[in-house]
Amino acid sequence: MKLKYKTVQAKCPNCGAKLPLEKGQRQVTCLFCKTTVTVEHEKPASGTFSASSATVIRVDPRAFVAPRLSLGCGLVIAGAIAAPIAISLFVSLGSVHVINHSFEHRLGAAGAGNGAGDGAAAPASYPITCEPNQTVEISGDWSGPGAVIAAAGANCKIHIHDAKLKAEKLLDSGESNLELRLTHVTLETSGEGVRAGANFHFTLAQSQLTSARDAILNNDSNLVLAMEGSKLTSTGGAALRSSRKDSGVNLSVTLADSSIQAQKTALAATDNLRLTLRGASAITSEDTAVTAETNAKVRVEGGAIRGKQVALTAGSNLELTMLPGTELQSSEGVALKPRGNAKLTLDDARITGKLGAIAGAVGVVEASNGTRIVATEGDAIAGTIARLDLDNVTVEGARAVVTTSYGSELTLRGGTRVIGRHGAILGGNAPKLEARDATIEGGDGPGLAGKQLYGLRFSGGKIAGEPALLSPDPLLRLEVDGTEIVGGKVRGALPR
Repeated sequence: MKLKYKTVQAKCPNCGAKLPLEKGQRQVTCLFCKTTVTVEHEKPASGTFSASSATVIRVDPRAFVAPRLSLGCGLVIAGAIAAPIAISLFVSLGSVHVINHSFEHRLGAAGAGNGAGDGAAAPASYPITCEPNQTVEISGDWSGPGAVIAAAGANCKIHIHDAKLKAEKLLDSGESNLELRLTHVTLETSGEGVRAGANFHFTLAQSQLTSARDAILNNDSNLVLAMEGSKLTSTGGAALRSSRKDSGVNLSVTLADSSIQAQKTALAATDNLRLTLRGASAITSEDTAVTAETNAKVRVEGGAIRGKQVALTAGSNLELTMLPGTELQSSEGVALKPRGNAKLTLDDARITGKLGAIAGAVGVVEASNGTRIVATEGDAIAGTIARLDLDNVTVEGARAVVTTSYGSELTLRGGTRVIGRHGAILGGNAPKLEARDATIEGGDGPGLAGKQLYGLRFSGGKIAGEPALLSPDPLLRLEVDGTEIVGGKVRGALPR
């Protein structure tokens, strides 16, 4: 008799996520950590699977052979007969559909469906229970105490659609590899909305989730949140928050024409945040909109990030990319606060803050194509800046425009305008400046001030201030070619 083969669920040796394997498959890529895993088809020393390294697993070849089932007194159903049953068991009960991927579990449920052994599966209903490796699809309205999803086992997949729900919470589970999708769902929770384990995939499509506390509490790693035409709101906490310092690693959030709103922090992550906004998306907060630790990558392709106090704050190695028409905005504080070696790429974008636009430690700022960086009451850019490259950019500060400390390299070109009321560029020690067809205006303060001003190059454009150039040291290697200087050059005390 010809044997039938089944798909085997192994575990990624790097992150522990499930890996579906077919018989004879020699290589597979983990969907969660992107590790390419080599599959060796040989019996491990013990068990069905074993990992010899972070990229190699051994699988017992016999695990792929479909099992045979014995019923009653010696009755055997061979794999060739059982295979069609194992391929699909789909039970439809009104608007409720349950799909089980476990062969043994299906047969057990069939026998227990109504106590008569007639093969009817137990109906799914609210509150939802999803067994390990099970898929549940359900629709319809419901309101009740506790959680909408009462229990969810590892590798469980749940799809709720076309529903209006109200409960204490949506999901509270520590199991890993859960997948939850809401489509055309309106949900209100009185407590924390969602809590799940590692490798949790949560998709919102044309849905609204409103929570009185934290909407999503991320208590493990590798959470993936995808939103399309949806809204996530917390009226009393954070919209998405890591529950402890070592959680929230590898958080991935993608918004497409969607919004995240919160009274407190809208999105709080730890290391390796990946955040993408597309279309008319927005993240807003009455406090800080987005906070992250190290190695965050934020890409704003459409929409805005707005925080009353701070729009975005991040630890070392932040990479921020903003495309045309996008915005970072703080109505009461500083829009962007990087804490080390940040790289900013701004293309026709807006960064606006009341007390400052950018304040912190920045490695590189590359801005172009009409980008505007504005502080309505403070310095526009303040902190430690290694390199600032502005091409057709407007930077405005209610006090100064650029305030930096030591050795900054500044390049202004393409009609860039740097306008401050009480000083334009306060460069600290040894700033290096090249201005080509740029306008630098310091108002009633200096156009450029710093110690050890040498190697300055001006070509075309204008520099003005009271005075235009100010330094306690001699101006060495100053090159001026067709630049209008208004206010003179002074060697004297620097402004405090």
